[in-house]
Amino acid sequence: MRKLQYDRHVLFLWLALPALLSLSFSVPGAKTDELIPELEVLRPFVGDWIGEFQDAGERPTVHRSWTPILDGQAIRETRSVPEVGFEAESIYYYDRAAGVVAYLGLTDNGYMSRGRIAFDGGLFTQSGEQTRPDGSTGSIRVTFEFTDEGTLVNQLFNLEGDEWRTGHSVIYTPKGGG
Repeated sequence: MRKLQYDRHVLFLWLALPALLSLSFSVPGAKTDELIPELEVLRPFVGDWIGEFQDAGERPTVHRSWTPILDGQAIRETRSVPEVGFEAESIYYYDRAAGVVAYLGLTDNGYMSRGRIAFDGGLFTQSGEQTRPDGSTGSIRVTFEFTDEGTLVNQLFNLEGDEWRTGHSVIYTPKGGG
């Protein structure tokens, strides 16, 4: 009798599983383009971008992508520079307690940064604190600005003493040419 009962369960799984898998249903946290109202200001970033460093010397390609996650409660930003084996991720979210768009960023080489986003016209400024792999900390500022040509200009700044020093600069175009 036990074998017959087992066979019925197996038969049910073989018949029902394909039907269940073919159903179309919504999964919480599934990829969506929805954003909460407080994150709509980041909508222009959503998508895939290809960037080129503007600094002297080698100009490796940067792959950057912004994707809404958690039913639009946050945006995951990933970036990689395959030529040098670099990867990083940031999460942008609305910090209700502070009333600001905030971020947390991590890199595969041990850097961590957190801070907030300010919006001034077409200029988006990310400012916060960075923790380096050796445990030291410092202030960091990153700007993003969309041009009339549809590109995205990204500029890094580091605070050295009392002065902001310009770091790397990358110009992005939408993947696929826009």
